[in-house]
Amino acid sequence: MTDNTPSDNSDYQGAATVSQWHRISPIAVIYYALRFVRGFVGNMAYLLPALLVGYNQIQKNPQAALPLSIAILALIIVSSILSYWFFQYRLSNDHLEIRSGVFSKKYLNLPFNRIQNVEVSHPWYYRPFGYATLKLDSAGSAQQEANIAALEKHFAEQLRREIVRHKASDNRQSATTTTNEQGLAGEQSASLEGEVVLNRRSISDIVLHGISNNRVWIVLGALAPFIDNLTKGIPEYLQAKGIDIDQIVSSAHMPWWQLTLAVITLVIIVMAIMSLISVIGAIITFYDFSLSKADSKYIRRSGLFSRHEITMPHSRMQMVTCQQDWLDKLFKRINIKFEQMNANAANQGQPSLSEGTNKIIVPSVTAEQRDFLVADAYPQSQLPAINFQPIQRRYLLRLYLLLALIAIPLLTLLAVADKTMPLLITSLLSVFLSVVIFMRYRRWGIATDNHYIYVRKGCFGVDYHIFEAYKLQQVKIKQSIWQKRHQLASVQFVLASGSVTVPYIKEELAKTIADFALFEVERQPRSWM
Repeated sequence: MTDNTPSDNSDYQGAATVSQWHRISPIAVIYYALRFVRGFVGNMAYLLPALLVGYNQIQKNPQAALPLSIAILALIIVSSILSYWFFQYRLSNDHLEIRSGVFSKKYLNLPFNRIQNVEVSHPWYYRPFGYATLKLDSAGSAQQEANIAALEKHFAEQLRREIVRHKASDNRQSATTTTNEQGLAGEQSASLEGEVVLNRRSISDIVLHGISNNRVWIVLGALAPFIDNLTKGIPEYLQAKGIDIDQIVSSAHMPWWQLTLAVITLVIIVMAIMSLISVIGAIITFYDFSLSKADSKYIRRSGLFSRHEITMPHSRMQMVTCQQDWLDKLFKRINIKFEQMNANAANQGQPSLSEGTNKIIVPSVTAEQRDFLVADAYPQSQLPAINFQPIQRRYLLRLYLLLALIAIPLLTLLAVADKTMPLLITSLLSVFLSVVIFMRYRRWGIATDNHYIYVRKGCFGVDYHIFEAYKLQQVKIKQSIWQKRHQLASVQFVLASGSVTVPYIKEELAKTIADFALFEVERQPRSWM
């Protein structure tokens, strides 16, 4: 850190009143270099044509690989140095001002009272030097507003506390008595004093989470452009080692049951490798996980290489989601999500695809731990004992008719053409889809009590969504001509964190729940932030 960066409380107060721009530490170059690489990987889908052309050219001309690699490395280094050099910030009058950008200049003036979340991240490349990254998420933004890299660790923590303290003070001055009683505790300073640990996750818990929540398909999708080359290269490599794949899988040399067993074995090996990668990813993300509570504020800390800390005021919690996939059911584990405002979802009525700082995820908890965490978040919740109203059977009829209109003609054509194997595969796929439709029908359900709305959904697993009725932003009742004839409707609940839809319930029930929700919103206006 340069000398003009605040380093203690008195320095902070001075920085808050003196209009002086500060530079971050030169070690921030590492942060910008990794961000450049992440941006490149994240936009790989748009760069696939260029990557394929470059890959084929390198295969034809291998000596071009070295200068191309040097050029890419030089581009990363120059871009990182320029990003560091043109980044400045200052603190003044409870505002954070940031100037950044090399060719496209950016200026950001972020008032403390607009900041929704403050996260102090400790990346592995900063830990030996005592630096951290401050991430600020602004209310009304679909993504994080500002990242300040390479701040001294103690100053980043102090700045986070000062932002939270200012927000609490601002709420005390502007809130009404009712709002003050409801939401003030969630905005107080996140002091470590009085912090209570609600949950910790062991390595075995994290391993179970990695196995049951496999995300390796994303990696396979990124490797899709190179699959063709891999499928060509592997047989050639095995042939060079004296292993003839064609001879092994030939039906003339191997009985069908041995071939089937070999295929099953290969699938198991591939799935085991994918699960191992997923477990490693889970350990990197959730290592040394802890969920604490201090001054009505949830604090999540985790990370193997980069230590992340996320805070969420209880007053801003929009929904609690309990997810249990089919493997989670086998392990008798549940994933808990505390969801707060997501501007993109709030504006468009759709859930966000990202799982950033708008959620706190507690992985692989037991049923008892789930009940404890849900009760802490919503003390009057009746989730373990609530009776859900199922959706109507016409949901099945509609989807089964659609499936029949597609499957029956296709099966007939395959049978007439005497295509035995495609006929068998299509039949099995049709049966599987029928089972999936039925399982989704069985999972759907909705319930209410005096405070909360409960939604159940899923397929082979089951998810529960719980939210307070007064935090709803919209309630939509939808009816098609088919539904109206049979007095059915679909109801959609829109919150600041996203939307939840329940299809094919009785029209009377949909209107009753909508009236209850709107009455709760109007009865006692309270802040949903």
